[in-house]
Parts: sequence; structure tokens; C-alpha cells
Amino acid sequence: RVHKQLPEVELTVFGANPSLADTAMSRPDINAVVAGTCGSVEKAMRQHRLLVAPLRYGAGMKGKVIDAFRHGLVPVTTEVGAEGLLDIDADGAFPGIWAEADAENFAAACVQAYEDEVVWGRHQAH
Repeated sequence: RVHKQLPEVELTVFGANPSLADTAMSRPDINAVVAGTCGSVEKAMRQHRLLVAPLRYGAGMKGKVIDAFRHGLVPVTTEVGAEGLLDIDADGAFPGIWAEADAENFAAACVQAYEDEVVWGRHQAH
């Protein structure tokens, strides 16, 4: 869905110990790569504009979303990913972008965040 609107954008999926089935989901034809573990979180985050975290379950604050804020990335996540990360200075609003967990709405939020220079400029300033 995102590739249809932003064909030049690359998606890199990081995560510890990907299985063969996970890495087989890499799709170079649409610029999607399952990279597995990254050597340096800081370096990986400096090379990207968004952190995409389509979380459907979990509890408490999500470390990957906090890392996005720390490194100036726009986190695009679900309500679950935003739990515990409200911005008290902004009337309790989540300072990133959260979308419904369904694929259509989530993809639309990713495209919007990627194209909105004001949004990523605001995050890079923090």
C-alpha cells in the first residue's frame, strides 16, 4: 500500500533473530528488506525518516517508540504503541503519529508522515 504511493521509499525491517521465513519476506522489487539485527540502533535511526511500529499488543511504554523520539524520527504506531507515551505539554496528545491498526489506515498514516516536512522537522528539532 505504501509502495504504490511512494515507490522510491525503502522499508528496512530490523529485529532480533529473524527466522528464515521472516527474511524470505524481503521484497527487493518494492524496496522492502528484512535486515534482522542492526549493529547500531543510533546509526540505523540516523539513516531513516520514520519508525514504523504497527503494534497490535503489548503493555507499558514501548522502547522502540521512545528510541524514535530520542533520535529525531517520527514514530508511526498504533494506539497500543502509543500507550504510556502521552505528551503532558500538549494536553495529553501523543507527540508522534498514531493510526488505526488496520492496514489501510496505517499505510495512509505512514505516507502522510513521510511526506509531511513540518512533522519530521518538528521531531528532528527535539
